[in-house]
Amino acid sequence: MKWLIIIVIMVVLGACRRDSEPWSEDDPKQEVAVVVRTGSSVGAFSPVNYQLFVYDEQKQETDFCEVPPEAGDARRFRWKLSPGTYTGFCMVNVVNQPVLEYSKSKTPEQIFVKLEKNAGNYTEAADYLLGQADFTVTEGEPVPVVFDMQRKVAQLRVIVENVPENLTDLTIHVFSIPLKMNLLGDYTSETGTLIKTAGISVAGISTTGILLFPPVGESGLMLSYRVGNTPYQTPVRSIQTLTANRITEIKAVFGSIPGSEWVGFETEIYDWEETIVREKDWYIDMPPDVCKGVGNGVNLIQNGDFEGGVTEEIPEHWKLDANGTDKKSVVVDAPVYQGNKAVRLEGKTYLYQDVPVSEGRCYQLRMYVRADVAEVKWRVWCTWMAGNRNLASEEIRSSAYGYQTEGYVDVFRNGIFRAPAGTTKLRMEVRTYMSSWTGGTGLYVDTVAAELVE
Repeated sequence: MKWLIIIVIMVVLGACRRDSEPWSEDDPKQEVAVVVRTGSSVGAFSPVNYQLFVYDEQKQETDFCEVPPEAGDARRFRWKLSPGTYTGFCMVNVVNQPVLEYSKSKTPEQIFVKLEKNAGNYTEAADYLLGQADFTVTEGEPVPVVFDMQRKVAQLRVIVENVPENLTDLTIHVFSIPLKMNLLGDYTSETGTLIKTAGISVAGISTTGILLFPPVGESGLMLSYRVGNTPYQTPVRSIQTLTANRITEIKAVFGSIPGSEWVGFETEIYDWEETIVREKDWYIDMPPDVCKGVGNGVNLIQNGDFEGGVTEEIPEHWKLDANGTDKKSVVVDAPVYQGNKAVRLEGKTYLYQDVPVSEGRCYQLRMYVRADVAEVKWRVWCTWMAGNRNLASEEIRSSAYGYQTEGYVDVFRNGIFRAPAGTTKLRMEVRTYMSSWTGGTGLYVDTVAAELVE
């Protein structure tokens, strides 16, 4: 037990991150007593640890420690420093090391807390509080230090009302948000998009709070969601009221207002707890119903069964994308799903056909593929397009590569999909990714169809 107590004491005293040798017990260190003060807007305050950065002006070095509060008083803690002149920076809630850009040789303006990335998207900040104090440590003299903590994040509260029951994957996108804040409390000019899944709708109302670094100037808000297989997104709404230690509240309402699709924003200023910046309600057109029914039997795909002729080894009405460098397609008699012909794609080959479609209309899609061996690697990569510009198309693309199948399978499962706003054409495309020599095997494709659902 005695050794355990000694080890615990050593861990606490050596908690600072230093690039040089640990402090020696012979060092003339002076105990520094710290008081942390917060404004009334911070509310309950009981951090597990304080994150303490101490800049030595003479050495031009910054040490970093995590220091626990005193037992029974969450607003006080102690640590030891050698005599010298320092600038201290105290933070709370920097609990995830990947969000910290720190090295001892950096000055305070070069040390950053940053938004973390998850699956390629920036996630919200923690409730960061920051205080700064200049002080001098003199041997034999008590050193009281006071940090006045200030909240350095803003909160965006998004309330979505009248959420349709058939709406899923409601997601909030906030644009032009600073990605980093340094110890001086300055936000970087480098910005990004913060994404957060909206809160679960209860009785048609979804409420989501997002903590973020406040932008300098204008930012933007967008909602995305799905109805059935079809993705939707709202236009981007301007926000100019995101401020540190303030809550900006925006209410978005699914529905329409006679003569106007959108309503402008107005602002009222309050404080953090009940200090809320309330934007005027934002009305969003109700999304269309889920596509239902069956295709009308008229296939928009020409030569979708590959029974037609071949031009320069390419099935009629089909094309091979140049990015599929092997461009190897072979019309075969077997195996087929239906009729007498199918096409086999070998090597790296992208086979596609563009057909005209109309925005907002529903289409039933089919494409049967067959891979007889595990070496066959493929995926479906169809695209809604506005002229030559690609639109959101995740619902008609493979979410992962495909390999060997059990006979022919319909990659769309006879699904029905709505063309998003602005769509003028649909590109039906299938891609293979194999070594150039595959021993006469490959991906077989047959019975490709796109039918309007009326």
